[in-house]
Amino acid sequence: MDIDGAGSVNFTLAGKPVVRKTIDDIKELKRSTSLPFMVKGIMCEDDALAALETGADIIGISNHGGRVLDSTPGVADVLPNIVKTIRNSKKGKKVVITADGGVRTGFDVVKMLALGADHVLTGRPIVREAVPHGAEGVRSLIDYMRSDIEKAMIMTSCNTLEDINSDIQLM
Repeated sequence: MDIDGAGSVNFTLAGKPVVRKTIDDIKELKRSTSLPFMVKGIMCEDDALAALETGADIIGISNHGGRVLDSTPGVADVLPNIVKTIRNSKKGKKVVITADGGVRTGFDVVKMLALGADHVLTGRPIVREAVPHGAEGVRSLIDYMRSDIEKAMIMTSCNTLEDINSDIQLM
């Protein structure tokens, strides 16, 4: 569930207002399902704490790929502080943290993991391969990203994905 709805171009094109969800709105949506519930579009510590208050199972750190407000900071810039805020919160020990935005290569995946994400999402590169090349294009991209991840792990002496953390030198 997108915390601000700003990522949905369809609402805007249909003339429907894009409004920020309240904590109560999000809690009501969470109560409507037994599935794991994700709050996405988090870009600051206050929103992360609000997402925790809703009982979110997954918190998605995302700037909507930079396409909604092109002057927003990158996810990699805000991720470490948001992760710290979440993990230092009593409710934030078990929540899953995802990151997306600007993830184009496997090296980007490793960076996001090193900055504290539990999982990394990518959308635009997948779509750009799926539309012209179908499943084979997506498979090829995933293989390319996997190869990048393996190279980055070798270069940073990480034997497993769990070894990727803030101690590795990436920049």
